[in-house]
Formats: sequence, structure tokens, C-alpha cells
Amino acid sequence: GANAWFVTSGAMTLSGNPAGTTLSYSLNGGASQPYTAPFAITAQGVNSVIATDTAADGSQYIQSFDIDIDTVAPTLSTAFSGTHGNNGFYSSAVTATLTAGDGTSGLAIFFYSLDSGPMTTYTAPFTITGDGAHTLTTIVIDYASNSVIENDTINIDATPPTLSGSFGGAQGING
Repeated sequence: GANAWFVTSGAMTLSGNPAGTTLSYSLNGGASQPYTAPFAITAQGVNSVIATDTAADGSQYIQSFDIDIDTVAPTLSTAFSGTHGNNGFYSSAVTATLTAGDGTSGLAIFFYSLDSGPMTTYTAPFTITGDGAHTLTTIVIDYASNSVIENDTINIDATPPTLSGSFGGAQGING
């Protein structure tokens, strides 16, 4: 991951100095326990390890470690509002509302691109106009570098149909 976040669980290894000291640790505020081998850290979020190195004379050195784990991608939802037409088309301009979140490391990037245009930071709903098929690409990345990318197609046909007619032929005397 990035920004000191791990994207998998792992094992914590402790070592004391000088050799022969007694090591103990506490994980996330739990009871202190003797350290005999690397121990697993699997919880999402900030994990606190308090390690104690006790020398033969009873003196202690205490150190804390924060192990940040985020294995889950951020959430993303898209909502489109406008006048629904037939066959999956909108018959009006469409408002796009995007919502993203990450309950562990937090959101680092929340961008969108409309019709292969530039990436834009999402801050508020926006309007999509113009007849045709529009492609909306949304990218959300959390601080651990977990990501989600979504592509949506929005079809708009806001131009009402027109009809005209003409007839060709010879007109009669009264016509």
C-alpha cells in the first residue's frame, strides 16, 4: 500500500537488545503476553502494538508501533436523474451524483471523466447534456492505494422527432 498502509494482513516480529532479554507485547490494548514468535495482525484499521523489552536487572524499554491495514477497496455509487425515455434513453439532460467512501484509510482520490475528457475532482453533482451515448468513468482510490473504477453509459435523446411531408403529382383545376 501507500502512506504507511498495508493492503494485506501480516505478522509482527520483535527482537530485543541485548540478546537474552525478555520480550512481551500487547496488541490493540489487550493484555500483555510473552513474545515467543511472530504474531499475526489482521484487523482493519490502525493496530497498536506496545512492545516491552525487560533486561535481567528489571530495567525496561517500551516502544509502540502502529500497523495500519486496509485490505478493502473504497465504495462507489452512481445515481443518474433525468426524464426517462424509451429503450434506456433519457429524453432530457441528466444529473450525475457520485458517492464514495472508505471507512479505513480514507479517500485519497475521487475523480471522474466524461466522454474521455480530462480527469476532474468530483465535488458536486453535474449535468450531462447533448444527444448521444456518453461514457462516465469514475475512479476512487483510498490512502492505502486500494481502488475502484466504474464505467457507465448514459444515453440521451432530448431532440423531439420532426415530421414533414410533401406530395408530388399533378393538381386538378380546383386544386
